[in-house]
Amino acid sequence: MLLLAAGAGGTPSGAAGVGAAVGWLGVLEAVLRSSGLLAGFWLSAWGLGGLLGPRVGTGQRLAVGAAALLLAGWLAAWLLGVSRGVAVGVAAPGWLLLIREARRRPVRRVRVARRPGSLAPLLLAPGLALLLLAACLPPGAVWGVEAFGYDALSYHLQIPREWLAAGRMAFLPHNVYASLPGLMEAAYALAMAALGVDPAAGPLAADRAALAAVPCQLLHAGFAVVAALCIREATDRRGVAGWAAGGAFLALPWVVVTGSSAYNEAAAIALGAAALGLVAADGGPRGPVPPAVRGALIGLLLGAACLAKPTAGFMLALPLGGWMLGRALLDPRNRVGSPCVPGLIARRRRSAALRSVAVATAVGSAVLSPWLLRNALWTGNPVHPFATSTLGLGHWTPELAARWAEAHARPAGAGLGVLWRQWLGNLGFAAVGGTPVAASVTDVARFGREGGFPILWLLAALGAGFAFSRRRTRGLAAGLVGLLAFQLAAWWLLTHHQSRFLVFTALPGAVAVGLLVARPARSCRRGPGVALAGLLAVLAVAVPAAAGFAVLWGQTRAFLDPATGRPVRAAPWELVGALAAPGVEGLDTHPLDALPPGSRVLVVADNGGLFYADTPIVYASAFDENPLAPLMDRAAGDPALLAADLRAAGITHVWIGWSELARLGATYGVDPRLDPAALGRITGGWPGERTPTRALLRVPPATTR
Repeated sequence: MLLLAAGAGGTPSGAAGVGAAVGWLGVLEAVLRSSGLLAGFWLSAWGLGGLLGPRVGTGQRLAVGAAALLLAGWLAAWLLGVSRGVAVGVAAPGWLLLIREARRRPVRRVRVARRPGSLAPLLLAPGLALLLLAACLPPGAVWGVEAFGYDALSYHLQIPREWLAAGRMAFLPHNVYASLPGLMEAAYALAMAALGVDPAAGPLAADRAALAAVPCQLLHAGFAVVAALCIREATDRRGVAGWAAGGAFLALPWVVVTGSSAYNEAAAIALGAAALGLVAADGGPRGPVPPAVRGALIGLLLGAACLAKPTAGFMLALPLGGWMLGRALLDPRNRVGSPCVPGLIARRRRSAALRSVAVATAVGSAVLSPWLLRNALWTGNPVHPFATSTLGLGHWTPELAARWAEAHARPAGAGLGVLWRQWLGNLGFAAVGGTPVAASVTDVARFGREGGFPILWLLAALGAGFAFSRRRTRGLAAGLVGLLAFQLAAWWLLTHHQSRFLVFTALPGAVAVGLLVARPARSCRRGPGVALAGLLAVLAVAVPAAAGFAVLWGQTRAFLDPATGRPVRAAPWELVGALAAPGVEGLDTHPLDALPPGSRVLVVADNGGLFYADTPIVYASAFDENPLAPLMDRAAGDPALLAADLRAAGITHVWIGWSELARLGATYGVDPRLDPAALGRITGGWPGERTPTRALLRVPPATTR
């Protein structure tokens, strides 16, 4: 429905718009085709989560089931392979459990709620609309702040494509990101297999994107919705406050950017949000969860979150584990000698709480162990690419390990002002106003405005303050503040200060905003209190939603208008069919696909559109050794010797991204053997097409000297 409205809701303009008006139905077809995949995944997750009974909420049930399903899929992709049969086999137990539950549950009459609060779920609508529209756009069509899907096309989708071609989760020495846990990447590989995508058969790039990229994006967007439901349950299961918290989270620009892409942040946050609800409260909607079960669920969720995105270890697992331990030790009900609780009961409660912490630790460690074992078998280092100085370099050289460490280390000399630019005053976190800024070649991860007023974080601070003033919510407020403080400290000390990594702070922030809405709603059930709660709820959602719409409209690709020759930024709905838009390089077809059959291309520093390339390629990530580097050493400046070695390796063409090579040299660093000047000299006489930013060169026959 959203796509139909979008496609009919405007007159496309420019070259991209003409193609969009004709071609967006192809993507709509892919979305409809993916509906079976999405329904199969989430129904299986619902069935697996049903083993917990009614003791957890809707979002938590989906999150627990999804965690189990993702883990089963990861293990199956590694041990059994990547195929349609494996994908169906992984999901089948959840379907069977759901059928059994449906047969056992008695049929009940459905009653339609008539109270005003029944409209509260509509607070999710703005964020949901943004998320769905953005997820239906092909990678590369939107999100200039993320280099138009560079990470998705070169890593999050490219690795599953290679695993699918290999038939299993396999070690990729040319792409270090395959050594990360890859929980979502394994799910994407199985999703591609379930959809019948066969990369070895060389389908058209547009078909592959429609068949694989959009469903993977929609699958990841589903986790953002689950996160919103879990945030609602952690805040207020019954009133408008919970829906306001979930709506504020879902509409936040950084949540829309990451959630609509084939990334992994939304999955990690959804699992972390479910764990937060279990950490902050002992029970669910129908009574307490036994401590051992609670600990096992928390360990499962946080372990899976770390497998989805390793930064969740210090952004979610460690602070939530500390919160859990703090509750066990500091909760007045667990203190021996408390005037309110008999000593024997207090001892039993503390013992049970500490046992829950131990179970969570054990289960979380067990969840992480397959990744540690896999990496130990692949590289000898169980946590590769981390801790290479102590646990081993794996396939890297010391220079490559140093490049990785330096690229991901805290920038030298960074002041606290970076928190204002990347967090409080950042448009990605719904800051209002600010001054216009332009992204540079070496720092594309910037929105159009910075230094705005952080209205949403002000609401969160007020919510935490009011909650701390009440005994009933004091523990929750203290836990949220501690979680946020730990996240900010970890981001400051352990990362290279990218704004996107702070998206995890949206979890405690959204819950705190919900607590602000809950204060007047609980204090006065009718009259001014309810009106104030409604006003705050609308404000909490409207601020990030307005920012989200502004970001979506300002982050689309620009195309040259043939009538004026000027770049025109396309509206989002005009890009729904951008795969079929004529002249849109990197979306409908990759330039390498114009090469004759039998070509094999060595790619140097231009990995952004690899997922769309059908021609066989050889490449390396920015942190792995490019195959051209040792050949440059051997050639020692001799073009004929280099050409002979390339031909012997089956390489017919070389694709060099000059602009990307310069960017890497100014940021992460590049292999000195791939010096642009040296490359230009040794390939200067080779035939091909050259522009200031790229070069596609044909390797001369080996006999040419």
